[in-house]
Amino acid sequence: MEVSDEGDVIKNRWKNDDFDRLCNQLKTLDEPKITDIIFRLLDLSSDARKNLVDFIVQTKQKTIRDGEFHNFSLPPDDSYSHRTGITYISLSSDNVEELRKRLLALCQARKYKSKGDVWIGFGSLRSSDEMIDAVVFNNQQWEYDKELEYLSNVMLEGEGQGKQIRIGNKTGRNERCLCGSGLKYKKCCGMNK
Repeated sequence: MEVSDEGDVIKNRWKNDDFDRLCNQLKTLDEPKITDIIFRLLDLSSDARKNLVDFIVQTKQKTIRDGEFHNFSLPPDDSYSHRTGITYISLSSDNVEELRKRLLALCQARKYKSKGDVWIGFGSLRSSDEMIDAVVFNNQQWEYDKELEYLSNVMLEGEGQGKQIRIGNKTGRNERCLCGSGLKYKKCCGMNK
């Protein structure tokens, strides 16, 4: 006799189909450290997981809509022992090598600038149906590097720096919407909630 989880209120409360899809896509990538990445993602709160996936979908949609490169980064949370940051880029082309190169460079700069212990990078190609097409995992100990200091300052200043967001805290109704529209949350993404 098999027991169904459909009616299990507790289990279904934390179930997030998009997050499961993200983890399943990670499993299909032939990259080292996938297990470490999935464990780091599972350490996130359920709200943080939901927000991460929502921002990935929104960023990918922006690229599809306007044909431009978009990215966001989640800085490490000081309340956790392992300072883990996440970067996502949505490339405006379908060049896998360019995606990997830009993702690696941006992740190195973000990790260095934030003095993070671990950095996870996800990237997607413009016409891909997948949430992620490339992944980066860096858990090397932070140490001062003159060249990285210079490169991170150059990369993370100006228009192409991307957006830094927090995913663990709830957005207030009167705060600016996290999607970047410039509207208040209650007049934008929070309208139907």
